[in-house]
Amino acid sequence: MTTDRAANMAIIALAACAVVLTAQNVHRFGLFRRDGRSVPAAQIEEWQSYANRGNRIGTAAASVTVVAFSDYLCPYCRELAVTVAGLQQRYRKDLAVVWRHLPLGTSRVSLDAALAAECAAKQERFEKMHIELFQNVDSLGRLSFARLAARAGIKDTVRFGTCMRDTATAKRIAEDVAAAEQLEAFGTPTILINGNQFNGLPSDLSRLIREERDKGSSDRD
Repeated sequence: MTTDRAANMAIIALAACAVVLTAQNVHRFGLFRRDGRSVPAAQIEEWQSYANRGNRIGTAAASVTVVAFSDYLCPYCRELAVTVAGLQQRYRKDLAVVWRHLPLGTSRVSLDAALAAECAAKQERFEKMHIELFQNVDSLGRLSFARLAARAGIKDTVRFGTCMRDTATAKRIAEDVAAAEQLEAFGTPTILINGNQFNGLPSDLSRLIREERDKGSSDRD
């Protein structure tokens, strides 16, 4: 292991040391009312502070903001990404998603994928890399991140590689891990929908987002 890789892993480990990580890093939200509607685990008053960091897809003026703490190896995170991408096509300016990192995988691949996403963001290609990482999840660890970077349209692959090894990039991910710890987010995905926290992927996610959108439309009337 190179010195840079060891330093990056140490930074993430320090950020995660206060978090009691569960052995199972993927789960589906399981608390419902009798009518089958998902119940938030908490309502976060200062939720916008969590939306001010991370990689935003969508406008800052959106009436609904989803903050997602995610791991690229988590299958429910991939399902979340597909669902919200479809909803963004439908609602366009009304829905924004802020992606933050919580690499809980036991292998180095989870962290490397998060580093790759951050380094893509520095060249304004986060969304493309984000899609590539989820679409190629079964090949992560075998398919080089430099190749994924090229597929994502990253032109300066040398700069990308340097960024992947930079401890400053790992510190950026460590900030997300620390933020997740504040929310007591012990699994992925953990999401905030306009401040309503769900520890897992709600089965009625589309309805939850639609209701928040409708509420925002009513407030503007």
